[in-house]
Amino acid sequence: MALNFRKFNTVDEMSSFLKGHLVGGVDVKGKQLFVHGLTLIFTTPSATVTFAATVASAQNPLTLQQVKTQIEAQAAGVTAKFNRGRLELFATAPGTIALDKDGTANAIFGFGSSADVSAAPFNAPGGAAPALVQIIPDSGSNAYMVVTDDA
Repeated sequence: MALNFRKFNTVDEMSSFLKGHLVGGVDVKGKQLFVHGLTLIFTTPSATVTFAATVASAQNPLTLQQVKTQIEAQAAGVTAKFNRGRLELFATAPGTIALDKDGTANAIFGFGSSADVSAAPFNAPGGAAPALVQIIPDSGSNAYMVVTDDA
């Protein structure tokens, strides 16, 4: 058993983590997304998304809805959504999702470029790893401590 402790500021953040969502580290709400020609490369499921502006030019930003639509159209089995301005990616059928570090759009959405990132749903307490062990509310900071078995 390999116990890990993580702290989340909101129920949404905690829920996304436990469901196996990859969550970008940059709030892009209200920002112009100049991503034409840039890529997100998925290793699980295997797919490459190449963003394209309606007028093929890097000078035309995409909307959040266009980003979501293009990801889901080009990466079968991947669902995208924006939650509190951050891009969330997850497997449409519950399972593992993995994003390659070499995607040229990674930094814009707050995904790393030094190592591949992946996520998988956690099993219920008592289940096989990875499994949720306990959720501890922290009333002092209005946050949640999550204990998982990642073995």
